[in-house]
Amino acid sequence: MKEIQKNFYTIVLSLIGKKKDYRGNQRNILGASPYPGRGVLVPTVLKFHELARFLASPRWTMKGRTATRQLKDSKSNNTALVLGNGPSVNKLNPSAIRDLNVDVWVVNDFYKVKFAQDLKIDYYVLSDMDYFRGPNLENRIKLLPVVEYASTHNPIFVLPHWMRDAQSTHLLHQFQIVYFDDREVASWSKNTNPCYPRGYIGLTLYKALAFAIFLNYKEIFLLGMDNTEFLKYRSDSNNRVLLEKFHGYQDDAIDYDFSNHFLDGLAGALVSYAHTFGDLKRFKGPIFNLDVESLSMAFQKLPNHLWTRK
Repeated sequence: MKEIQKNFYTIVLSLIGKKKDYRGNQRNILGASPYPGRGVLVPTVLKFHELARFLASPRWTMKGRTATRQLKDSKSNNTALVLGNGPSVNKLNPSAIRDLNVDVWVVNDFYKVKFAQDLKIDYYVLSDMDYFRGPNLENRIKLLPVVEYASTHNPIFVLPHWMRDAQSTHLLHQFQIVYFDDREVASWSKNTNPCYPRGYIGLTLYKALAFAIFLNYKEIFLLGMDNTEFLKYRSDSNNRVLLEKFHGYQDDAIDYDFSNHFLDGLAGALVSYAHTFGDLKRFKGPIFNLDVESLSMAFQKLPNHLWTRK
């Protein structure tokens, strides 16, 4: 089956003039956000490629969907603070919200942020495959530190629907878990309701925001949604597309190599970033950005807020 799929994509890529990537290497996968070259054929193929992935994705059971649907509007009297892992997250003053009735949402490797241990967190959102992939689930390098951190904070975990029956969830058995539909149809839908396939690019922070909107908080404050990673792109003598790790915590010095991720190199990478900004327009609600320097411009910014450091 994989060989048939490989041959099919080779034929399609040849027909649309994309059988080689930007470095001249043969390709048999479309990759993320190919540069359309101002034409209509590549975006059309990409839309149907996304639809094919959606149809092949694991489906969500009606029972699981019903459990999530019952949470709708359950936080209409509460306030949420949704934290990304961009450098601006360090503008937060944890002591300013310590005694407030605020639900704090965090994502991915938040436990590495310097004030993480001092903050009460309520929801921990994970969606990247790297946390759950691998045969030896007892030794998941990325997941175990999250579990260790969460064991002292007891958050509710928010996970993709395909994790519901996965073996990795036994590492999270001590926590309450809720699920969201992680299938993507961004070319076909503008949906942000976590009970249905999402109509936006698959960033974990966006999934956290979508779930918070679904719970209908009276106010949602954002911090750490910098969307400035693209400023850290660089290349080398081999024309690799390299991205310096750029978070609100100390990273290792090894850059991400996206050379094989983007068919058209930096052109494709920047097309992907255009969706990162554009898809935020699909999120509706009383959402406020506490980082006035954030490049995310979809929401009202609040300068000199009491929760941020002066």
